[in-house]
Amino acid sequence: MANSNLSLYIRAPQVILALINLGLAGYVASYYNGMQRQAPGPVSFLIFATSFSLLVIPYLEIVARRFPRVGHPYGKLALEAINTILFFSGFIALAAFLGQLNFCNGPVCSAARALNVFAALEFVAWAATTGLQAKAVFQGRDNGDIMAAPPSPMIQV
Repeated sequence: MANSNLSLYIRAPQVILALINLGLAGYVASYYNGMQRQAPGPVSFLIFATSFSLLVIPYLEIVARRFPRVGHPYGKLALEAINTILFFSGFIALAAFLGQLNFCNGPVCSAARALNVFAALEFVAWAATTGLQAKAVFQGRDNGDIMAAPPSPMIQV
């Protein structure tokens, strides 16, 4: 029971932030699309990163709960790390893009700034779960699952 609650506490913010990111990035991209222009590269990249994370989260949860022996611990760690790198790259690229604009005002610019903040928060969430997954893998827990209880010490007589 405690493991499922811990899972909700870790994954729920990731899903909520991903949905917020997708909405904000879609709003910014649709503004550019309405002007007959292509959306900025960092915004399109964050749409990809968010979509990828929304596909990965159910996989990580289903494998951890239903098929713990199927998911390789290093595979789960790699998926966590890829999401961390994607969001780090995305929010840094968007910050650099917004920083070089001479004039940024209005609701689209505010949405792009908010997107940058939420992408940074998503990076922090993925970095936390990546760290927990790496700790679980290298401590040799049950299949590298971050929700698994730590191994009990063996008593030798």
